Amino acid sequence: MKFKTITILNSLIFLIGFALSAIGIILEAEKTGTFFCIPRSAIQNILISVGCSIIATSIISFIMTWYLNDDKEARRVIDNWGLKNIEVRSALNCEINEKLDNMKDGMDIVVFGMKNFLAAKKQLLEDKIEKGRSIRILTIAPDSKYVAQRELEEKEPPGQIRNSIAELISWAERVKSQKKRGTIEVKTYDSLPQDMYQKVDKYVYIGPLHYETPSQQTIAYEYRPGSKGAKYYSDYFLKLWEDSNFCKKIV
Repeated sequence: MKFKTITILNSLIFLIGFALSAIGIILEAEKTGTFFCIPRSAIQNILISVGCSIIATSIISFIMTWYLNDDKEARRVIDNWGLKNIEVRSALNCEINEKLDNMKDGMDIVVFGMKNFLAAKKQLLEDKIEKGRSIRILTIAPDSKYVAQRELEEKEPPGQIRNSIAELISWAERVKSQKKRGTIEVKTYDSLPQDMYQKVDKYVYIGPLHYETPSQQTIAYEYRPGSKGAKYYSDYFLKLWEDSNFCKKIV
């Protein structure tokens, strides 16, 4: 039922309650006597009580209808884009780790190096590649001027992010040389930083880069598999990945 129709019905209910209360108040002037063997005072009390109850119900119903209508619009947007969760990135790590443990297809990721991630998940990723999974990593070129700028923004020691990217590339080269069943590829770009992006199988997580805030402490968004949002960012990653003018293959 449309919001306008419900509002009209609530207004009619309110008027009925108001009318019953008004009749009850009018009858208060003539408390003596009876009406169909019922004392007028009793009728008056019943009318006022029922009328006030109806008024209260109509007001509550209107407020709930207004709130739910507003919430419905927000829900429509959320459902349309498939937004599942909004949280600080570190708070989503447990969920992402679980997805990595059960990874069946592979992982795409856009990062500034992967120092902490590799420290915790290096062996797991190597095991997954051995089992045939595919890993694609898009990172900024270690010698890019934007790396030095990001080190200043995150208040990292000079060379910290650059070295983590170099270590990432070195690790990927070593894993690739082992000729495992799966694949690992690394491409670099030299431009302003992209959003942080991670896709494990069909699960997509994205987030911005903030000034003076480590990536693990910035907000992150999780999109449902197959949703409009997941498809949007998956397609955007592929567009960047396949654009030879934007990035070049390193590993």
